[in-house]
Amino acid sequence: MNQFVPLEKRSKRQQRQVYAARRGSWNGVNPVSKVIPSGKAYRRSKTRIDWDGEPPRSSWRGDLGGLCYSAGTVLSRW
Repeated sequence: MNQFVPLEKRSKRQQRQVYAARRGSWNGVNPVSKVIPSGKAYRRSKTRIDWDGEPPRSSWRGDLGGLCYSAGTVLSRW
């Protein structure tokens, strides 16, 4: 007659076998939680632009009066 041996008293190999048998398959489901990126966060990849030597045009001109300033020099007039 087999006596019941608690899991804590079994060898590590037998414990691993029992735990592996208890674990099931996720059937293709990824258990990692998904995080929706914040719309307020700064993303370098989104702001990267191929300039071709000319600054990007913007509908907002602010207080610059249509001038694009860089380090005190006028780059271009929109």
